[in-house]
Amino acid sequence: SLAGLGAVRLPRGAPRPAPTGAAAIALVDRATLVRVGGFAGRLFGETHAHVDLAARLAATGFASWCSGAVEFWALEDAGPEADSALVRRIDAALLARRAIAPAQAESEETAA
Repeated sequence: SLAGLGAVRLPRGAPRPAPTGAAAIALVDRATLVRVGGFAGRLFGETHAHVDLAARLAATGFASWCSGAVEFWALEDAGPEADSALVRRIDAALLARRAIAPAQAESEETAA
């Protein structure tokens, strides 16, 4: 799935000012983030973190921008089991590119 604004809602083109950014894809300079009190500020939940962060950034002279020239993709969070299965599949593909069968790699690892 796409993270942030959907491609339909944000046409391609140059970056443009936005009232807030999407919390899942905020890109903020570390020193600036420290200066404005961190990502979450003084909120307890994360639902409105992007609104609070945008306001604190604006109060210190920074603006929120949105760009249709960049896409951020996020994997669906299916839990640690799915993550480990995905990692195993990626590792198997990497080994295949190196012409090492996953079963062969496991036997070489246990022999070492």
